Amino acid sequence: MKASLARAGTAVLAAAALLLPLNAATSAAAHTVDGAQAAGSGGGGLRAVLAQPPELERAHHDEASAGPSDGGGVAAQAITCPKGRYDFDRTESCSNYDTTINYYLNGTWRGKADLHVETTVKLDPRNRYTSTYTAAMTLTNPPPTVPEALASTATVSINCNTCVATSNPGPRALIPGTRQSFEMAVSSPGRSLVSEGVVLQGTIKTPRHTDSTANLGPVFRPRCDSTARVTDARTGGCVYPQFTPTWQLNVRDNDVAAVAWHVDWAQRNLNHPWGVKGKGYPLHRTFDQALQRENRREACVRGVPRPPNSGGQSCDEYPMAQTHEGASKNSDYSCHFLNARQNSKEGSLRKSYLNSQRVLEWDAFWVGVVKPVGAKAPAQYRTGGAGALGPVGCGQDLNP
Repeated sequence: MKASLARAGTAVLAAAALLLPLNAATSAAAHTVDGAQAAGSGGGGLRAVLAQPPELERAHHDEASAGPSDGGGVAAQAITCPKGRYDFDRTESCSNYDTTINYYLNGTWRGKADLHVETTVKLDPRNRYTSTYTAAMTLTNPPPTVPEALASTATVSINCNTCVATSNPGPRALIPGTRQSFEMAVSSPGRSLVSEGVVLQGTIKTPRHTDSTANLGPVFRPRCDSTARVTDARTGGCVYPQFTPTWQLNVRDNDVAAVAWHVDWAQRNLNHPWGVKGKGYPLHRTFDQALQRENRREACVRGVPRPPNSGGQSCDEYPMAQTHEGASKNSDYSCHFLNARQNSKEGSLRKSYLNSQRVLEWDAFWVGVVKPVGAKAPAQYRTGGAGALGPVGCGQDLNP
């Protein structure tokens, strides 16, 4: 089928070459199509103009989250882009839209070809040298109104300041109804922290016409770094820092249930809903060991008596000591003695998750608590007031 379409396109092109000399005038009145007239009227001869992408709306997408039930890794939910939309999370982006290739002779519009464009990017948060960028283009119905369009080819390149494409599929013929996909591996070399605008670009080549290059989708702004605390500094990784990830805890997860109930209580009873997505009080990660020690000392050591019968328990503070909103900087905190094993497990899983999302110093994150239907809080979390839970006094978990 593809071969027959290609032969048909070649035959039409040959016929068009006989009927339309390079310096011929057309009887069609010059007019604007999709705003491309100005771009196509700047010179003589035959011109093909790939229109820039339209303004796209962002698709609704809940920010990525993970929890102990996910192994502390990146959430499996993939982003999706309906037509006319774009979207992104911490490690992926996409766009989906229709555009046109407009054809001109001596500045006069001759016709067009409709083109469907999809882009996807998968950043590698554990290796800054192996992200994957993909663009797909399809000539759609109705078929092109200019015969030469049936012999057009497309190539895709990456446009950025410091990154490079380490693989590229080369040119592909644009065949009506056939999706042509271009996938390339992209490297952000070096070890420094780099943030820049990156966009895929498509170039259309049509016989006898000037080549035309345009962006494919919006410009996305990944950040690549080689922070040793997050991954091996030799590999680093890349993310979209504009997206704020959510660390999630489930009250029915026996590895972290005690911590989940404490966080749930704190988010509902403190003066500010620290970490609750959309409430305006995100937490910000810190690697500063001195600050973490001071946060713990303020929340769980200074003047805080250890409750009786607290064997096997340890002091848990919220906001966490590993944040800039910890107790040494913020008097609006809660502390509680609870199951030491679960306290330690939650900290380990949270660290793994934040590293997987490359949450760096001062990067924001949310904390979500999952409470399945029927889940009932332990008695000490149903008092409705601050009581013995904080900010001083640090109550005791009665169900360690």
